[in-house]
Amino acid sequence: MSATRPAGGHPLIEETAVHHHPDFALAWHHQRSAELREQAMWSRQAASRRDARRAARLAAKAQRLADRAAQRAVARPLPAA
Repeated sequence: MSATRPAGGHPLIEETAVHHHPDFALAWHHQRSAELREQAMWSRQAASRRDARRAARLAAKAQRLADRAAQRAVARPLPAA
């Protein structure tokens, strides 16, 4: 029998009284919340970078389309009067 777990406890799960203490549960909750907030922040930053790259690509495409339309308009023959 291990000194860190009670008799009859599962050998792969360390169960001690401290894990059930309200202060431990509250500290764990705060730690987990902080980890999730940080993860969400990084996710938002990555999404923002993706959105900026997409906006730049779309602006470049719109510019290319406008340039091509202008070239076609210049190359188009004038209608006969």
